[in-house]
Amino acid sequence: MQLFDANVQIGRFRQLTPGIPFTREELLKDMDRFGVAEALVLDSLSREVHPSYGNRRVLGWTENEPRLHPAWALLPARGGENGPLETLLDRMVAAGVRAVKLFPRQYSFNLEEWCLGSLLAVLEEGRVPTFIDYNPTYLSGWPPDDTD
Repeated sequence: MQLFDANVQIGRFRQLTPGIPFTREELLKDMDRFGVAEALVLDSLSREVHPSYGNRRVLGWTENEPRLHPAWALLPARGGENGPLETLLDRMVAAGVRAVKLFPRQYSFNLEEWCLGSLLAVLEEGRVPTFIDYNPTYLSGWPPDDTD
């Protein structure tokens, strides 16, 4: 059985615990140690600073490493930070990005149609796996799920 980890963050982040990998080499070593064949990787800047910074940087982390697959963090289309929605899927495919993550608490948006409808329609059209993360704190334990 081959394991695929769909929840990997790479890069130094604010609550870095000793022993947690934050370089590509350390991540691959940990994956080997735990028997993880491949991983979906998000850059820490996508979650902690702004998606545009991390989305660019994750491509470097995953470049020429077939075991690591980049994920992008996206924001609602209304702000324009994702670029034109009409070309989003083409840009993702060209970059090798096949999944996205949304951080509604971190970036203060909700899951209502008026906020995310146009973005989710494009992701649905492209059959893009979309992960929703409500934990902005990185603290031990998990906060309650705020989705309805």
